Amino acid sequence: MIGYCTNVHAGETLDEVVTNIRTYCAAVQQEVGESIELGLWLSNNAVFNGDPAKLKDCLLEHNLTVGSFNGFPFGDFHRGVVQHDVYEPTWCDERRLAYTKQLASLLVELLPENKSGGISTLPLGWAEGWDQDQLAACMLMQCVDFLEELEQKTGRCIHIDIEPEPGCRLQTSLDLSRFVQEQFDDEERIRRYLRVCYDTCHAAVMREDPMRAIDNYVQAGLKIGKVQLSSAVDVNFDVLDGDEK
Repeated sequence: MIGYCTNVHAGETLDEVVTNIRTYCAAVQQEVGESIELGLWLSNNAVFNGDPAKLKDCLLEHNLTVGSFNGFPFGDFHRGVVQHDVYEPTWCDERRLAYTKQLASLLVELLPENKSGGISTLPLGWAEGWDQDQLAACMLMQCVDFLEELEQKTGRCIHIDIEPEPGCRLQTSLDLSRFVQEQFDDEERIRRYLRVCYDTCHAAVMREDPMRAIDNYVQAGLKIGKVQLSSAVDVNFDVLDGDEK
């Protein structure tokens, strides 16, 4: 199903998210004329300090459902200058694990009956100076253990979908495929809960052919849990002068 992703709207608190849903998502729903699915972004602050009942009531009121979470941005990434803060905390940090687990617990409550759901997440961290693959893999394994227990309790499979991004530790399909194979071998249990978020903009920036990317994931036994349809600007830097660049 095609969903509307709410991370395009600023809103660090749950009350701000609810306001955005009433203002923007409800308008889209009215235009479509039937229930639509949201890819919801909730910051760490919104997840731990908000009242989920307000969110549930708002979704029900406007005939909206939630199919996935964008769990990449941890905090406010709509400031004038964000830079590398958007990649913190990394997957070596307990805060990232706690945030993702809390998102998973909430997603189970919001999903339509008999549906699974995904949480897109950052590709470990920023690449510069990175040397912590093993620690990140250990943290991801803890998350997988939690998601397996959650499925056993609820019957809902929640998967985390790693989103390769330019400049990060995992920039391409090949980077992600190699990481999973090197850290987790061929373990199928891992691949049930650890999947791919394929972002069309990021892939375009890396000049990655979609069919080749999909083949890399297939070879690594990885499923695509989420696709983000976005765009990238194609710039011919050869015709720009120094100031324009």
